Amino acid sequence: MRGPTKVQKDIISVIVTVHNREDLIQRCIESILNQTDVTSELLLIDDGSHDRSLEICRSYAKTHDNVKVFHHENYGISKSRNVGLDNATGEFIVFLDDDDVMTPGSLKLMLDAMHKYDVDIVVGNFERVNENGDFVCTNKMTNWVKNKVITVDEFWKASFEKEGYLAFIVNWGKMYRAKIWDTLRFPPEYRKSEDEYVLADVLEQCRQIYVTDQIVHKQTLTSNSITRAKKTTIKVLRAPESKFVTVSKLIRLGKYEFAVKKWGIACGEVVIYTKKATDKAMLDELKRLYGISLAQGKQLFRYFGPDKRWKFYFYLCCYPIFRMDALIRLKFEK
Repeated sequence: MRGPTKVQKDIISVIVTVHNREDLIQRCIESILNQTDVTSELLLIDDGSHDRSLEICRSYAKTHDNVKVFHHENYGISKSRNVGLDNATGEFIVFLDDDDVMTPGSLKLMLDAMHKYDVDIVVGNFERVNENGDFVCTNKMTNWVKNKVITVDEFWKASFEKEGYLAFIVNWGKMYRAKIWDTLRFPPEYRKSEDEYVLADVLEQCRQIYVTDQIVHKQTLTSNSITRAKKTTIKVLRAPESKFVTVSKLIRLGKYEFAVKKWGIACGEVVIYTKKATDKAMLDELKRLYGISLAQGKQLFRYFGPDKRWKFYFYLCCYPIFRMDALIRLKFEK
């Protein structure tokens, strides 16, 4: 939790978790140091790198008073972000991955929106680039949400849109009022899908949000990213698990429409990963998640439409068959 450090007005604390990114971290750091017309502090949290990443970070701290470097063993992105939150002194918080960059002027753009519209979060748009920085594509947002102040319920609605949903789910590409994080931290045991584990809690602290369609963030598509790894491992199950956590929180908040939608997506992922399971341990974890999904489905059943009820019965009856098929497949693959 945020300690007794006095919050500095209009200071932006940019938190970057770093792990083995010696080829890209300099570009990331420079994108913050080159921001103009704002005052920021850059917190670089090295998560047990064994390349030159830590050395590069420390070289910037020697020449820039606003750069702070922290180092610990490889505990994962959640604990690293928590270290950043524990040591941030700014009135505003921005998260940035070590292989991504902020676009020129993006911090000023979001800070101005914070003040102009008196909101708690500013959501920016993003584009994707390759490791060389070459343009790949732009994230598309639906028109109804662009350049508007929206409510928390409208934020949830936008997070289910086919176009632009990712901008609402992830922690990067946004500016937060630091007070949102006073009593919130990322669950340290999770190294994947950590964004969604805290999403409902973050929104519960908000009054309203401003969404801009301006590109504030460039997401780099790297081959060794956790989220883009080709091999299916048990780590990917953090994705449906985090959604079930969100469902529980949405039920508690009485937001049943959104809980039903999130539950359906998570159940779909459970089925997909069962078909792709690579070992018995993964199947056992999926069985646990299946049990959670059934309990939540019973809680939400009264809010299901006819189509969703039919799908629930199908899921209830057919998942054991999916699991058995996977067990047979794994047996013959040995």
